Amino acid sequence: MAEIGKDTSRIERGPVFPCDSEHLREVCFTSTLVSRAGANHMVTQILSTGVNPAGTTNQPGLRVIEVDIHSDPRWEKFVDSHPDATIFHHPLWLQVLEREYDQRRITLACEDHEGNLQAILPLLFTRGLPLGIGGSLAGRRLSSLPRTPLAGPLASTPEASAVLLEAAMNIVQKTRGQTLQIKALGTLLDGPIDGLVQRPWRTSYAVALPDERRKLGEEECFQKFGPCETCRVLRFGNCANHRKVTWAVKKARSSDMTVKEAQSETELREWYEIYLETMRRNCVPPRPYRLFQACWDLLRPCGYMRLLVARPPTLDRMIGGSVLFTYRDKTFAGFAACRQKDFPLHPNDLLHWVGIHDACRQGSHSYDFGEVPDDAPDLARFKRKWNCGETQLWRYYYSLNETPDSGSDRSPLAKKVAARLWGCLPLKGTAILGDWIYSCL
Repeated sequence: MAEIGKDTSRIERGPVFPCDSEHLREVCFTSTLVSRAGANHMVTQILSTGVNPAGTTNQPGLRVIEVDIHSDPRWEKFVDSHPDATIFHHPLWLQVLEREYDQRRITLACEDHEGNLQAILPLLFTRGLPLGIGGSLAGRRLSSLPRTPLAGPLASTPEASAVLLEAAMNIVQKTRGQTLQIKALGTLLDGPIDGLVQRPWRTSYAVALPDERRKLGEEECFQKFGPCETCRVLRFGNCANHRKVTWAVKKARSSDMTVKEAQSETELREWYEIYLETMRRNCVPPRPYRLFQACWDLLRPCGYMRLLVARPPTLDRMIGGSVLFTYRDKTFAGFAACRQKDFPLHPNDLLHWVGIHDACRQGSHSYDFGEVPDDAPDLARFKRKWNCGETQLWRYYYSLNETPDSGSDRSPLAKKVAARLWGCLPLKGTAILGDWIYSCL
């Protein structure tokens, strides 16, 4: 267990992609160090007093502690043994976020009288965007977890989960202008907690894969575009929908396009350039290269991260790629990129086809395409054609100041102007601005 009040979260950063802004990173790093001492002292006081928010009570035999994920093996063991755990609860993912931005981390855990962990809750402080940009949801937060699709408490019992949530709410009570944000797939608890507000977020799309583990030959699955007998029933919806998928895959195969796992950081850098183009086209700030290099350094050696890249032999270049995160029986398609001029070759279809079949081979039970914003109907349509199940994502908030708003009520004209301006920026400019934006979120 970490010594409360002692800073154990700083680690060495990896190499930096040339387009990063050293000045912006220095400002962010300095402000983080200034606020960290106060945060450490505040957490020490809260966990030592054990005071809970109004309207809640301590559970007998349970104690909230702060765990050092670098030295205490109980966190990783608990994640490995929990059926609902995702890669985003794993200590290595928390280290990836540390490398991306050196933010103050609080890794809360609930232990019983024998020292066994009953629940965990990873949290990170964010400084928020200035001038109220993005509303209260883009302001100062204590989030589980920022820049991550899912996280929240992982618990053996609802009581242990409630204890951790109450402790996190108490931390927010002791800070000024902070909002607690919990990202969850479903409902957190059987009953409500006073002050914790539930808000619907976006819809997530995932393909349910056959339950039985497959025994596939090296090329067997990829040579078939109908139902694969060794995969039991790996079909994508009804016959008409399945034909749409297989037609697109055949179209990609007709150009002798190959999809293989990247083996070098040179390929990772090449894919990142395509990713920058994709994010500019979609008017979305790109994540910094540091994030992907941290995933490459920390997650890939353990088999938790793979980069699939598509290359046609007629073109001496990469035309697309997909970053996949696999943990136990879940595969998550985290990031995808493709140049617009290569859309007719259908690289995205072949990338997901290979990713889904690889997930089957590895014994995954689901292939998660991720969430879709409400204003992206084309993206939702692309994911639905794979016979995805749709799941409502939820966000939970606790704030002493005001009820969190969506922060996205921009007029269509404002969105159109923002998209036009963003599309005029050079790729290096989008990378610098994206780095600064995410350093606040």
